[in-house]
Parts: sequence; structure tokens; C-alpha cells
Amino acid sequence: MNDSSRKCIYTAYHYLSYKDYSEKTLMRKLSRDFPKDTAAAAIKELRELGIINDSRYAAKCIRQLMFTKKLGETRVRRELLQRGLTEETIEAALNEFNEASDYDPERMVRWFLEKNYTAEDLRDKDKLRKIYAQLTRRGFETQLIKHCIDDFDEIFDSEETLENPDEDD
Repeated sequence: MNDSSRKCIYTAYHYLSYKDYSEKTLMRKLSRDFPKDTAAAAIKELRELGIINDSRYAAKCIRQLMFTKKLGETRVRRELLQRGLTEETIEAALNEFNEASDYDPERMVRWFLEKNYTAEDLRDKDKLRKIYAQLTRRGFETQLIKHCIDDFDEIFDSEETLENPDEDD
């Protein structure tokens, strides 16, 4: 291993000590300071050592985006694509996440509506449009949003309120 390769790997360790990256993003960062073949060799070594793993990175990001930021699947897919993950990696990670977690997008939308809006807000067409736009930007499907808004009066008027969906995690 030559001096440039060693320095490239140390630089990669330095980047990874602060936060995780996808292979593609890390490659882009390393390629700014090192030749592409040196950066590619460093990425390969880190992958073989198990230090970087796009599947593990995707799973971590999905949990964080869905439970902490409370985003829907559509937005999560878009975010992961921007972070340099492949469609196949994202799809596999989402399938695994959906099988293993109790994430319920309907529960998330209902909680969001209850937390931020009143039943009166839904009678105002401008406010209703803003609610739809906000939830759509957050990655929730239009049909789900419509269903939850239609049931909102019942949720709002019921005696018990919904708990924060990620409190039991």
C-alpha cells in the first residue's frame, strides 16, 4: 500500500468518524482529494472490512427518517436516492423495515394532524390545501391523507388522544 492509498483510507476513516456515508457519497468526497482509482481502492477495502455497508446505512437512515423526522415512504425513498443509494438497496431495506417494525403511516398522519391542526382548520379550503401539500411533501400518499382527514373529526372529538408514534421505541 503506497502513501497516497494509506492517506486516502485515513481520510475515509476521518469522514466516517463523524457520520455514516453511502459508498457513492464517500467516493465523491474522497475523489475531491485523491485520484479516482485510489478512492475506489479505499472504498473496496472499507467494504471488505465491513466498515461501510450500504444496506446497513439504508436501514439506519430509514429508521431515522420515518421515526424521528416522521416522513412517509415516498420522501424516504427520495432522500435515500439523494444520499447515493441504489433503488435495489432502498427497496430491500424498506421491505426489511416494513417486516420488522410497527411503523404505521396512517397512525403517523393521524398523529401529525392531531398535533398540528383543529377540526376547524379542515373547514378552511386554503388551510386544507396547505395540509395536503405539507403531508404530501413529507412523503405520504394522497389517498392516505384523504382517508385520515375524512376521519379527523372523529379522532379530534374522541376522548383519548393519540400518543406520539415513536414514544414506545
